Amino acid sequence: MSDLSSQWRSLDAAQKAAYVQKAESAKGAAEAERERHIAALAPRQRAILDLLSANGRVERGTKTRRSLSPDLKLLLEELPKPPASSGRALFFKERMPAVIAAQNVAGRALFQAMPTIMRQTSSEWAALSEAERSKYNEKVKSERAKFEQALDAFVKARI
Repeated sequence: MSDLSSQWRSLDAAQKAAYVQKAESAKGAAEAERERHIAALAPRQRAILDLLSANGRVERGTKTRRSLSPDLKLLLEELPKPPASSGRALFFKERMPAVIAAQNVAGRALFQAMPTIMRQTSSEWAALSEAERSKYNEKVKSERAKFEQALDAFVKARI
């Protein structure tokens, strides 16, 4: 890194200006891409983004959840939590505590035992019949519908 620093210091003003110009151009292109992305969002997603932005804009890399304003923290806490993404994910969420308890591990040992725990839970999922799997998949669909309604209500209440 110091080698790059010394190379930068050795450049004259005209050479530095060329790099600064390239950086500004790239920054402009990135900002234009961000604006295109925001324009392509669904209305509800855009409303959530506007709601979060109105309560304290969070720039990438400048703030962590700890350093957010209290109002924004509260808003993020009130946001409805999304459900599991699939029946398999829901099964894992429900079964993992029991499998971990059966392994009788905690702390660093839990981290090291995780591959074994995941294999065991995966084999349990594979052993389920299609009817049992469909129960989990249907539960995810109903939770997804409830989440969508809660999210819509959340956005409507705050806009």
